[in-house]
Amino acid sequence: MLTALSRRDVIALFGAALALNGADTPTIGAVAPQLERSLHIGNTEIGLLMGLVRVVRYTLEVPNNALLIVGSALGYFFFSGLQTFGLLFVRGRYHTGQATAELVLALRARTIYPRDVATAAASQERVAR
Repeated sequence: MLTALSRRDVIALFGAALALNGADTPTIGAVAPQLERSLHIGNTEIGLLMGLVRVVRYTLEVPNNALLIVGSALGYFFFSGLQTFGLLFVRGRYHTGQATAELVLALRARTIYPRDVATAAASQERVAR
């Protein structure tokens, strides 16, 4: 699991990659000394950053990849909101602490998923007949 410091570093790196996404190599070469001073990075890190920019650019050029990334981000956004709502609901409704509410939700999720898989399998068998 990522620590808070490494999460912040990853977010900063991706933010920098997206900010430099529209920039081309000569532009980066022209501003490299300013990047080195302000970000405290060397030529190696600038080269790696440009490689990351190219990877992001080429990945997003494929329409299905962009659609998959956007859909995945929206799905994670929705389910994190749903999880937060469930946590606040359990804490408020049953007057429990944070740890107890998270345990209740985790145990509930473990009982729902196998039941849903079994129900889906049974439904597919009925449709096949």
